[in-house]
Amino acid sequence: MYLRYVSLLFPLFFHEISGIPNEKPIIIIGAGPAGIAAATRLLENGIDNILILEAEPRIGGRIYSTKFGDTNVDMGAMWCHGQEGNIVWEKLVDMNLTDLVRSTQHPRTFHISSRKELGKDFEQKLYDIMMEILDSEQAEENESVGFAFGKMYNKSITEQFGNDREKLNYARAASKWLEHVTMSIEGSLSWYDSKSKTTYEECGGNQHLNWRGPGYKIFLDILMKKYPTGSNPLPIDDKILLSKEVTKVLWNPAATRNRVEIACADGSSYVASHVVFTPSLGVLKERGEEMFVPRLPERKMIAIKRVGMGAVMKVFLHYPRRWWRDEVAFNLVWDENDRKNVRNEFTQGPWMNGESWITRLYSIEMLEENPKVLLVWITGDVVPALENTDEKTLLSGIEFTLKKFLGHLYDIPKPDKVLRSNWYSNPHFRGSYSFQSLSSTDNNIPDLLEPLRTSNGSYIIQFAGEATSPTHFSTVQGAVESGYREADRLIGLYKYPLLINSLVH
Repeated sequence: MYLRYVSLLFPLFFHEISGIPNEKPIIIIGAGPAGIAAATRLLENGIDNILILEAEPRIGGRIYSTKFGDTNVDMGAMWCHGQEGNIVWEKLVDMNLTDLVRSTQHPRTFHISSRKELGKDFEQKLYDIMMEILDSEQAEENESVGFAFGKMYNKSITEQFGNDREKLNYARAASKWLEHVTMSIEGSLSWYDSKSKTTYEECGGNQHLNWRGPGYKIFLDILMKKYPTGSNPLPIDDKILLSKEVTKVLWNPAATRNRVEIACADGSSYVASHVVFTPSLGVLKERGEEMFVPRLPERKMIAIKRVGMGAVMKVFLHYPRRWWRDEVAFNLVWDENDRKNVRNEFTQGPWMNGESWITRLYSIEMLEENPKVLLVWITGDVVPALENTDEKTLLSGIEFTLKKFLGHLYDIPKPDKVLRSNWYSNPHFRGSYSFQSLSSTDNNIPDLLEPLRTSNGSYIIQFAGEATSPTHFSTVQGAVESGYREADRLIGLYKYPLLINSLVH
């Protein structure tokens, strides 16, 4: 028993470890919100002998705010999902910084490719039906979102518009809009991939809060105590190494002393007593099989395969002038005839199931702080191919779509700048955010977050990131919670080793 306690106390002797260059008691892999949260929690508790290895040339992970137009835009995360029990919102409240986010409202109307006017009452009824379905809990166990929502939607529109064939046909066409909205929420490439009944718990309050001019990255500054100006920043900058893509993580489950060797793509290597691994589930799906030596436990590999990871694409367009007047968004619905025939009018691929990629463009949003910028949303099966499509084709398709839907209402100029996301094709992410797939089980996320231990029960590799959050996966708050969770394990180990050991055993 005494030797077991000694093995747990070993990491406390920060300055007594072997002295090998690049050796640290704690190494965090990834400087996204989970990694930054874990590091700041450790630093706030007096554990400062840490190192963060980040594959990108910047911090933030899937929080990526960058200057475009008059202010920043969010290439990745952009929403604060609710207020009750949301750690992001709570931090803003605690620091009296809630003015950093604002509520956004989307129009309850649609633009149709045929330019047919069906009346505001019909459009608002249609929108209300969709929102009721998105909030519905009527789905059954092991139903896909697509099957459950499609069934509810068809029943509702038949009841509402069954006596008006024209309206019913347009309502059926509008199901594609609901499909794309759902995929943007889920992060899936098909709404038949995601499960309708999941362990996700919605935070109460406003679900439509997004960040003002500075963008979501200001929240990272809050975590690191760099914002507001004049606060005492945590000593984190000199603990982050950028452009350090981890290729191998070597660990020994039979060891009595914690030791993890980390190899990077640039030839550098590092040694740690504890590792907190925070890269995206997409990275684990692609490289988890060979990255860890020895191989990860089978149940963890099963979880990696079963939990879903898809992608959503954003395209930001900057115009020489604001042409959309006071509109806040355009919801686009393709007439069924147009959907089938548009590839004869716009001939540039990619194609999915015989349809043009532009039919996957479903929403155009205006940014309040950026008066000359539009945000185009594209979801679904076309995203992986479209991320690798040349910019000229991308712009041509968007311009064609805008003129088809809105050309009779607006004088639409050509954009002078474009910026697009590439989360799926980026090897450091391989997707936007996780979801519970139809093949996943409630055990998969607990298996995903379960730490690896040595033979004496000591934590050696821990897992964080939004995909490891059982109740807030796909969100920044889930990522932050997971970073705090794993940091707290280590704080308990470092500060109360005998207590932790008794709990483990």
